Amino acid sequence: MVRQMNAGPLYKQIYDYIIEQVKNGELEAGDRIPSEKELAEHFQVSRITSKKALDLLSQHSIIHRIQGKGSFLSKQEFLSPQPAHEFVEPKQGHLLGIIFPDLGDSYGSGIVRAIEAQCNQSGSHLMIKLSHGSSTIEELAISQLIEIGVEGLIVFPVSGRHYNPKILELVVKNYPLVLVDRYLRDIPASSVCTHNRAAATAATNYLFSLGHERIGFISRRPEGTSAIEERMQGFHMAYAQKAIQLDPQLFLTTIAEDDLDASIGAIQDFIVSNADVTAFIACEYGVALILQYALEAVGKSIPQDYAVICFDSPPCVLGKPFFTHIRQNEVGIGEKAMDLLLLQLGGNTAPQNTLVDFTLVEGQSTRANKLTASQYSQIPFSGQ
Repeated sequence: MVRQMNAGPLYKQIYDYIIEQVKNGELEAGDRIPSEKELAEHFQVSRITSKKALDLLSQHSIIHRIQGKGSFLSKQEFLSPQPAHEFVEPKQGHLLGIIFPDLGDSYGSGIVRAIEAQCNQSGSHLMIKLSHGSSTIEELAISQLIEIGVEGLIVFPVSGRHYNPKILELVVKNYPLVLVDRYLRDIPASSVCTHNRAAATAATNYLFSLGHERIGFISRRPEGTSAIEERMQGFHMAYAQKAIQLDPQLFLTTIAEDDLDASIGAIQDFIVSNADVTAFIACEYGVALILQYALEAVGKSIPQDYAVICFDSPPCVLGKPFFTHIRQNEVGIGEKAMDLLLLQLGGNTAPQNTLVDFTLVEGQSTRANKLTASQYSQIPFSGQ
């Protein structure tokens, strides 16, 4: 049966539990102290938390460790422990791991740089692995990092219809974990994401302000990817707020970067079937590039024929970036992810879903709609 624990960091509660056993005479000098595994199972916490409790007991000379045998109550006369507010945390930093699909210039590398900077400030060490968008590689990376001994993970999950079972296993075990860019629906894991719903609504309203009403929404398949799902919801919300009926035909959600020919063909079919569309919201920068190529291949151009807004864009040193885009706050996401991970490593409970603000950056890919739908349909289409 799990003993009821008082409020406070979990590791401190385990620490106090051992102290109470000593004070009550349940443990005497030379007695063996429960192991990390035993404490973790007894209190239903991660082994990282139980290890931290034992580290503090050792630091305060309350226990001593014998390699291969375990931890034992020190034989010296027991001294009252320091009160919680006088606790001195171990000086050594943590060994942490991060797993990202890639480190693209448009989005991702800024988050990693922010995490690395926070690690330096906290005296922690960082190991980085790339999943390359593969759930199999992601699962292997998690196993390898844990085997190496990382104490906590920040993971940018691979897109897909099914959750990676290795991530679910970490959540069940209360392993210190923070997800970035997306969250797992109905799974109590800590996550940090852009406010995607609000961002998509802002992007759509910006196009409305330029006179566009028939706007195509283009993305990869949304199943299992909360970021895309919420951007679609934000698109819906903008139309609802304007009391404009949203045509389901305005969604094209089958773009795949590993099947460019099919994606380009789908875009070209879309503009033939929806000749009155004057603008697009591309759910990601890579999708915007595919859209641009597909349009140019049939003699159309941005922004002369279509206004385009996307999410993310590589940094622009001089002048306006080409794409008007939603700039996600990568530094804010990275810093908040580290804050939440360190909170968990301290034995505390971290909030599940943390939202970070964004910025809409005007580029060269948008302009006012000067054509009515009827006029636009009369422009000759130069496709195959």
